[in-house]
Amino acid sequence: SNMNFNHLILTLMKTLTKATTFKTLIALVMLSMVQTIAWAQDSASSVTESVKKSTTSTITEENIWYGEPWVWVVGVAVLIIIIVALTRGNSSTTSSAGRTDTITHTEKTTRETDI
Repeated sequence: SNMNFNHLILTLMKTLTKATTFKTLIALVMLSMVQTIAWAQDSASSVTESVKKSTTSTITEENIWYGEPWVWVVGVAVLIIIIVALTRGNSSTTSSAGRTDTITHTEKTTRETDI
């Protein structure tokens, strides 16, 4: 019975190893194809760049609002203000209506030597 179980495990491991090796090989081939396509696009763009250099072209640049640095600064400042306001608002609701109680405890002890 134990020998059968060991044989089953060994067969299963061999099967899984073959399947994993096959999947790894397929993934390697697919990634190589993607890399080849990327290189082909890169070399094609360099060929068309040399053609574009001989012609005159006008490029207009549009500024996108979220590309401006001041927009990010203002956004972060507003976010910090909101976070601070929310955290301070929560701390005041957890206390008992903003009231502070002070308790003073005074204790007098006497020793036999003091008498």
